[in-house]
Amino acid sequence: MNPLQHYISALSCGAGEAGTISATDRMFVTVSRCGRTVCERMISGIGSMEDLLSSVRSMLGDIPGLLSLRIRNASQGWSTRRTIRVARQRPMLSVA
Repeated sequence: MNPLQHYISALSCGAGEAGTISATDRMFVTVSRCGRTVCERMISGIGSMEDLLSSVRSMLGDIPGLLSLRIRNASQGWSTRRTIRVARQRPMLSVA
């Protein structure tokens, strides 16, 4: 399982049901760690939950640990919360 698949599979820990996402929707994402907000973004042009999560993962950079996500689709009027675990990125080793 690659890191992105592992990341997405961790969403099963979340609560709430997400609705559909279309590319014209405005998605608001708040990421919290230990009760503190570490990232808030408005994202559009995303066509699926998988694309949204990939975008959020790239925004997080090197923030490891248990993270709480609040995802709100302002265009369709639904929101959901998820708890994910993000592992620290391991450095790539080269063999000479």
